[in-house]
Parts: sequence; C-alpha cells; structure tokens
Amino acid sequence: MRKLLVTDIDGTLAHRDNIPEEVVQACRVLRQEGWEIIVATGRILASARGHMKSVGALPEAIVYDGARIMSDETGQEIWGVTIPPETVEGSLGVPVIDDLACPRAIRGVFRVIIHGQADSIDEIGEGISSAVGDSARAVFAGDGFLDILGPGISKGAALDRLLGSLVEEGSPVLVAAAGDHLNDMELLEYAHISITMEDAREPLRAMADVILPPASEKGFSRILGPLRSLAGPFEALSREGRLTGRRGCKPSPGGRSQGGMFNG
Repeated sequence: MRKLLVTDIDGTLAHRDNIPEEVVQACRVLRQEGWEIIVATGRILASARGHMKSVGALPEAIVYDGARIMSDETGQEIWGVTIPPETVEGSLGVPVIDDLACPRAIRGVFRVIIHGQADSIDEIGEGISSAVGDSARAVFAGDGFLDILGPGISKGAALDRLLGSLVEEGSPVLVAAAGDHLNDMELLEYAHISITMEDAREPLRAMADVILPPASEKGFSRILGPLRSLAGPFEALSREGRLTGRRGCKPSPGGRSQGGMFNG
C-alpha cells in the first residue's frame, strides 16, 4: 500500500516562509515510515522548490492552487487549465479597447490573485463571484488573499488527477492531507485522513480528523503520533484487500467515526 501525505506549505509546514528544523525532522521520519510527501500549494513552482526539497517531497507538485501540476525535476507542466480571457477581464474589470496602439489579449492565465485588507476581501470575493458566475470560482487563499480559478479547479481535483498518473488503478493507496485555509477544503475532503491547524478557519477544523498547533508553534512537527494512530485501521483494510482504488470521500474504518478529531 502506498501512503501519500499531501500538504500545503504556508501556514501548515511553514511560518513566515520558514520551515522549522523540527518539521523537517518529522518529515524525515514520515518518509522512513513509508510516507511519500506531495506539496499542494498556491505558490508557483519556483517559490515552492526550496520547501519541497527541505521536506523531501516528490518532484510532482500541485501549484497555483490546483490550476497546474508541475515537475520539479524538469520544470515542465504535467497538466494545467487556464482561465478564459473574458473571465479574467470580468474578474478584473478590465475593459477591452480596440484602438490601443499595442492591444494585448489576456491569455494563458492560470489564476488571478487579488490582495486587500483582510476585513474587506470577503466582500470583494462576493462581488467577483457575482460578476463571473459559473465561469470561475473565487477562493480565499490566505489572510487578505483571494484567488480566481477556473471552474472545478481546486487542490483536491488536481490531486485526483495526479493520483491517476502516480497510482495504478485498483492499487491500494492511503491519502492524508494537511492544510490551513479555505483553498485547502477540497483537498481535505478528498483524503482518508484530514489534518489542519488550530488557527485554521472553522470549516476546516470542523472537518478535520487531526488538529495540530499552529505553524507559528511548529505544529506540523507533532504529526507523527496522530498519523500513526489514524493510519492503523486503513493499513488493516489494505491487508484484508479492502482498501483499493483512489479516494474521493471519507470511509469509516474499524470503529473510527467520521469527523472524529485527534488533537495533536
């Protein structure tokens, strides 16, 4: 059985762009115990690379909040979806002026990032959602950050696509996922074991199986005990041949209740 830990970077592994040595060591132990680490982040590949290397992550990475899957080995895109130009223009309120000397179409955009005051970004998100309708989705990606993505794009959807290339159909795979913000919700919903932080938004804490201390307190370094405990029932299912295929909803193995919480 393959064991995959899919994790966000900022606010989960890292605090203020730094991954503490204690977290690096915990990731080292996880790899020794058979876990493979995959990064799923709102960052671009270039700014994620150093953190991927420090925790020993696989070269395949979910970036741009799920709009792209890229390889750290080659720097090339494995998969990606851009936003239609008219949707980009609609979300930004950019008019098209036909008589510009050098008109430039807005094409090849994977994501639009909007940053503002944390107390006003919710209202901005609602306005953009109304403007673009079903042609895009607005997701809160951090304090004061709003990402505009194509319809159906999320870290969870990208993970499903990535597993299709990493894991042979029907092979047993256990997925744990960690994240701290609303752009991680679909990722946590997809996983067998969902992990978040004490300072995460309430919807994530409500769905999480494990709640760790915040990244500012090196919380990810305390993942080992809870993950070992919760992985046990799934490993038993695998030995019995009852954990197969890829995931999409939470099972309830061996007496574990859905939505259970383990405070790390």
